[in-house]
Amino acid sequence: MTRPAGKSNFRHTRTSSKSRGRSSTPTSVGCTYTCTSTCMLSMFLSATIILSLLVQDAAGIKSLNNERMLWSKDEYPEYCSSPKHMQKRTIPTVKQDVTGLQIMQVFATIRHGSRTPWSAYDCWHGYLDDPAQSKWDCDLTTLMAPPRDKAKDREGSFLFEKVYDGLKPPLTNELGGTCEVGQLLLTGYDQQLANGVHLRDAYLSDDEELAHMKLFASKHYDERPYVESTYFRSDDDQRVLMSGQVLLGGLFDVSEDTIMTVHTADRSRDIMDQNDADCPRLKDIENEAGLSPEYTALNSTALANEMIGILDDIGCQMRFTLDCMMTTFCNDRPLPEVLNDFTHQDDGSVFNRMIDFWTQASTFHWAYNNGEYSKLALGPLWADMNDALKKARNANSIDDMAYQKIPRFYLASGHDTTVMPFLISLGSKVWDGIWPVYASMVLIEVYSVTEGQSDFPSNKAFRLVYNGQVITSRMDHCNAELCDLDILLAQIEPFASWERNCESSGNADDSESNLTTSQESSGLNPSLGFTVALAILCSLASSLATFVSVTGKWPFRKERQKTEFTPAGTEEVDLPRLDDDSDMGII
Repeated sequence: MTRPAGKSNFRHTRTSSKSRGRSSTPTSVGCTYTCTSTCMLSMFLSATIILSLLVQDAAGIKSLNNERMLWSKDEYPEYCSSPKHMQKRTIPTVKQDVTGLQIMQVFATIRHGSRTPWSAYDCWHGYLDDPAQSKWDCDLTTLMAPPRDKAKDREGSFLFEKVYDGLKPPLTNELGGTCEVGQLLLTGYDQQLANGVHLRDAYLSDDEELAHMKLFASKHYDERPYVESTYFRSDDDQRVLMSGQVLLGGLFDVSEDTIMTVHTADRSRDIMDQNDADCPRLKDIENEAGLSPEYTALNSTALANEMIGILDDIGCQMRFTLDCMMTTFCNDRPLPEVLNDFTHQDDGSVFNRMIDFWTQASTFHWAYNNGEYSKLALGPLWADMNDALKKARNANSIDDMAYQKIPRFYLASGHDTTVMPFLISLGSKVWDGIWPVYASMVLIEVYSVTEGQSDFPSNKAFRLVYNGQVITSRMDHCNAELCDLDILLAQIEPFASWERNCESSGNADDSESNLTTSQESSGLNPSLGFTVALAILCSLASSLATFVSVTGKWPFRKERQKTEFTPAGTEEVDLPRLDDDSDMGII
């Protein structure tokens, strides 16, 4: 079986002989025991990464998996990250002529690859009645390993295969087949493997002309210069963990017994994207954005009226629009006729205009008020990166980095709602206004340079790369491919913090998290609170009884009214929320 030159031979995962192809997913390795605050996830890459699916040829990276026949259309939206799109996202070499340029650090922030719908929502009329649209079967499965310390104590350690086929009709899984909701698909697997190969070609190349970009001397993970030279961070979602895992398998050579450590946290408390349960002030900012004149103007455009009318006609909820359209189109499934007019990226089709409108409406609050929401949401993640950046800035050499155990390669595996605020927080011109596509990758490269160069007073430079495009010059005070590192540090320092001001002003809608935060901060005694609440309720009941006896009417009761016609151009669209997966179904 053909595999990329120089790569280790990996064992194949077991697959079903009844493959449905288009929705197949690869295996992942998890842990079957309770983890501590920093969970050590055993990642046996030899059992999970099928490098034989990909080969390098003159045309670029292509899949050899004959079990699925995807990518049958001539063109796909950039969002789908087809093989043609992935091929174009190679990491360019540094073209700027700088004396003594040598790479010190790389930060890679990624969105997971293509996945199943996050939830079993009813996308449009007839969607749930048509298995060709709504049923998802996955034949490549998840493998789980025993705890690492226990596996060492016995011979014949085994893997546990997790298959979603435990229900029989009339009971089914949420997506009707053998896939989890939000599960990484085989196409997403290919996308992240391609990302890993791009990183390998850029930072582990033996080409002497790329010596200034070579991060490690060896391509083998187990031969990295020191344990702390790599740091992998992910939230605990299957698609996110596996995306990072597969990328690493494309980047590094591994052995049968290679184990990589992934740092994660409870999903409900994590900071890899917005979490307004732990930071209620995010809701305040979102509400403020939704009430702004700018957003009101956005709601009253002709495009807004046209698109909302279409969604009403086909029975599609605004908050599910992007995920419904893209999980359908990117997997060669049938769209409603009114949306099925895509030919190319800038064709003016209803498909593209719908995506443009949805993106404008759904991202407004992320960029509102100089990106306040994005900066607050990702403050802790930036704090983690900022610590490593500042240490590299003050290090005298790569040997000094090794002495201080500073990470040289930092991978943050997350969501579109990780990548987008990451870019927005770097400045008003950095994000291009396009929703992050599957397998998006943002790179921050840190270089040392020879002392005394006026453009680099810190003697360190950085470069910003997004999906293969150098975008450093979009940052304020940067006008070239490379920019002084202190400019980046000055940009993120004001909000890169684990200790954020997350207290709600009280203007946001009441929620359990807001009530809990208020009660804990005020030190309210629960029994006293109950007594006070009971007294208030009794008083209200007494007042209500008096009102009814005097007037003979119930308060707040509305008389039935005739429905009035609202002229076109006067409707307002509710601000789509991006609270979490269950709300938007898009991350």
